[in-house]
Amino acid sequence: MTSLDFKALRKKERAKLQRQKQQENQYQNKGTLSRIHLDAPLILAHRFSLDLIKFKVSPGAIDGIYYVPEWLSEEDARQLLEAIDQAPAGLWTNLQNRRLQNLGGTPASATGKGMRCLPVPSYGHAMFEALVAAGVFASDTAPNHILLNEYSNGQGIALHKDGPLYQNRVAIVSLGAPALIEFWDRPHLNDLNAPRCSGSNFPSHPSSATVRLEHRSLLVFEGDAYEKYWHGILRRHELPAEESGDRGKEDRRMSLTVRRVLNVCEADKEMLETAETVREEKRENARFLMSISDDR
Repeated sequence: MTSLDFKALRKKERAKLQRQKQQENQYQNKGTLSRIHLDAPLILAHRFSLDLIKFKVSPGAIDGIYYVPEWLSEEDARQLLEAIDQAPAGLWTNLQNRRLQNLGGTPASATGKGMRCLPVPSYGHAMFEALVAAGVFASDTAPNHILLNEYSNGQGIALHKDGPLYQNRVAIVSLGAPALIEFWDRPHLNDLNAPRCSGSNFPSHPSSATVRLEHRSLLVFEGDAYEKYWHGILRRHELPAEESGDRGKEDRRMSLTVRRVLNVCEADKEMLETAETVREEKRENARFLMSISDDR
């Protein structure tokens, strides 16, 4: 029997803890969006109510996936990209496979004090209003949170589930380069070392459902697709050559994941902004970013 090298194991564990601490410090330095930049108002074209059943993906395969091509006009897409590009660099957090902005606040568990709602850019409000007008979200359960992801050089995102922090309906608006989002049921993940694998480390067998996300498209998923299935984005170099399309050579893809956080601070119970609450807000934001990072 080979003896264990406890000294080497302790050294490896110390290095791991040090890396985690460095990541936490990096995320905390990003702070939150409580002092978000002022930007010009943005108004998207009026959206008529959608009959999502007409856009159902793979009837009979997975319940609750809908794909709407060209949901945004070219002008709307241009305005959104322009507004996103005007954001200060400090609002971005760099992760291993992408960079992101967390807009609207830091989601908190149902047992915690809730998300303190923070300002979002004008394009975020425009997106909220457009999705309500389209009937994707009801007016009394309007979205209040956006996770803005920027992928470059064909980057992907690991398999994951969004979990109980949000209403079980998600809207994803895609801009720029195409991508494939895949849905997997839990038994098919047993051959992976961990549920959250790298953007390229997907199971070798076919997924339960695959959707190609084009520029200006809208993807909505809910029900079984949200609660029972894991989803992730394949790296773009893994797309079949015949599916590269006109935008296959673009260097980046933007996605706006729009959701409603269920547990938020009530208006009359919001915390006073003291030095300690600001520090706690930063710590919560750091923990949230760590939880969705592929770097772990």
